[in-house]
Amino acid sequence: RLWVSMVPTDGLKLTVGTQFDWWDEENRRRTREQGYGDDTTMKVRPWFDLNYSYEGLTLRYRLEYFHKDAQRERDTDRLFDVIRSKASVEVGW
Repeated sequence: RLWVSMVPTDGLKLTVGTQFDWWDEENRRRTREQGYGDDTTMKVRPWFDLNYSYEGLTLRYRLEYFHKDAQRERDTDRLFDVIRSKASVEVGW
């Protein structure tokens, strides 16, 4: 996971980042005869965060792209490309 943040003004924080995951599943649970093969999965998630805080109020927004490529030996391969976002408001008193 890697990210860079900057604070252009008081209370405003901008962050750009990415996360890369890759794993190899070499029959980690059972044998091939029982249904598990040599599978690999790769996930890439770049994102952009915007946080604004003023006294007890915090506004947050995240825009994220999610790419997952799962190479399956026994099942069909799975490829996901998703754009998702999340907004939140927090109030402290």
